[in-house]
Order: sequence, then C-alpha cells, then structure tokens
Amino acid sequence: MAATLASDELDVTRADLATWSDGAALEVFTLSGPPPPPPEALARRIQEALDAPRTVLPQPGVGLSFDHRGSPWHSVLEIDAPERPGLLADLAALFRATGIAVRSAAIKSHEGRAYDTFELTTSEGRK
Repeated sequence: MAATLASDELDVTRADLATWSDGAALEVFTLSGPPPPPPEALARRIQEALDAPRTVLPQPGVGLSFDHRGSPWHSVLEIDAPERPGLLADLAALFRATGIAVRSAAIKSHEGRAYDTFELTTSEGRK
C-alpha cells in the first residue's frame, strides 16, 4: 500500500496499523500531497502492488533500535530516519522479504525526521 501511495506522490505523515491472528488488518493513513486517485482505482493498484515482487534496497541513514523486553508478545522496533518519499514502502518491502510480520505500527514524522514504531513477530507469531 505504501508503495502505491508514494508512486502517487502522496506522503504518509502518520499511519496506524493493527493486525489480528486470523490475518485481518486495519491500516489508517494520514496523507499530504496532491488529491489521491478515486478509491476504486487506488484499491485496484494496491492489490496489483501486493501481488508484484518488490526489490529491497539498502536503507542508508536509518537508525534501528530493538526492544525485546518491552512486550511479552512482540519485538519492538523503533526507527529514526530522514523523512523521504517511499521510506515506509521500502521498510514494508524489507519486512515482507524477510518474513517479518508487523502486528502493530505507529508512523510519525516531525521536522524532516521519521519516527516509526513497529511491533514485530515471525510469520509464526513468535518474538
């Protein structure tokens, strides 16, 4: 989804995500930029993007901090990075390529920096 939004020059200024054990997910994005495409076209393009492979690139300037004790269920990853178009899409591709499941996320940016928090598990639900 994030890659599709970035390709339309839409900047994710805030995002919240939650997933459930049955695979259901809820994602809420606050966007800035030009008007988004019609919902039907956006939904079609998001599905196409989910079905297509995505190249995972190195992420220069991204600071990672892991906390394995802060939650009994998840490993918590905090990211501090320069804000740029497509950052969230690149992080999502990295998670997907490595089999990491994002169980919850909070995405925020402030003064040119992205401050993102992800609660992660393996695809089997382990820390």
